[in-house]
Amino acid sequence: MRENTCAAQPQQPLSHGRRLQLRPCEWTAREPGGSAQAPTTLFGNRSQNPDFAAGFLAASHSALLLRAFHVLAMSHRSPRYSTAISAVMEMNKFVHVCLTPALIDQFDVSEAIVVVIDILRATTTMCVAFDHGAELIVPVEKVEECLTYKPQGFITAGERSGEHLDGFDLGNSPFSYTREAIGGKKIAITTTNGTRAIKAAQERGAKEIVVGSFSNISLLTNWLIQQNEHVCLLCAGWRDNVTLEDTIFAGAMVRKLRHDFRRFQDTALVAETLFQSANVRKRYFFRHSSHFYRLVHLNLQEEVKYAMHRDTHPVLPIMIGNELHDISKVKGDYKAFKKQVQAEQKARAARQV
Repeated sequence: MRENTCAAQPQQPLSHGRRLQLRPCEWTAREPGGSAQAPTTLFGNRSQNPDFAAGFLAASHSALLLRAFHVLAMSHRSPRYSTAISAVMEMNKFVHVCLTPALIDQFDVSEAIVVVIDILRATTTMCVAFDHGAELIVPVEKVEECLTYKPQGFITAGERSGEHLDGFDLGNSPFSYTREAIGGKKIAITTTNGTRAIKAAQERGAKEIVVGSFSNISLLTNWLIQQNEHVCLLCAGWRDNVTLEDTIFAGAMVRKLRHDFRRFQDTALVAETLFQSANVRKRYFFRHSSHFYRLVHLNLQEEVKYAMHRDTHPVLPIMIGNELHDISKVKGDYKAFKKQVQAEQKARAARQV
């Protein structure tokens, strides 16, 4: 066995401007019933020192802790230290990934921007609709509620389990939302997972709700960085189950945001790791997802390819009241536009009463 005969310690007391130095640790090798052999230094031959990793980590951890205490102790004496600590605190915005709406209760989103993700296909389709001129979109959870918008002049769009619902003008296929079909129109839409995720975020009192897909990923991430708010990436999944495509997209978002957001939970790191694995072979991963097989069964595999294309529809749909509006073309602060829309909604509600 080997005995540690030297603990990591500074060679001299710490003082301002003096760096921490460590003495190398030594191990004394003893065979059972034998005499001690020559000591082996921590930084010596690793093959002769099976305790190298444990000793090195212990020494490194001690050094980091001592250095951290030193920085804190000196912060009141040096503006340089105070500035560094302030910079870290200012960038302490989190990015969380909620893998399904069933887990949204575990997140406090009251001070966060929630990005709703349903790559196959709701949020992709919503981005297509706005890019092709839709005036607004009302996402609703129930089929019956969606149909009530038809007498008000809305185009109704409905889908369950990937299939177009009877009695609705459109389904959930992005190819159906042409400029000729929906340009300048209002749309009420209900889907199996996407609109349900939006409602879940609303019920949890999200500060803001925006729609994300590969088709608007760059514009969306740049906007989130500018807002400097906490972010929760909410994957719609499939009937409260995790899906590959939504998690991969969440990982792509985490990857883009990581230099501006400093707090990551394990779900964010899991999503980012999955994205890095899938980035080279996204089609392979998508084609092995359960939702892909559902769409293939409905002969909708081309829509999977379409949903993977990046930055094809640079729009920014955001929830205002119960409506989605595209703020990508709003000049100046979008909050002024938001107040205007809220005032119009309030006046419209008063007239209906």
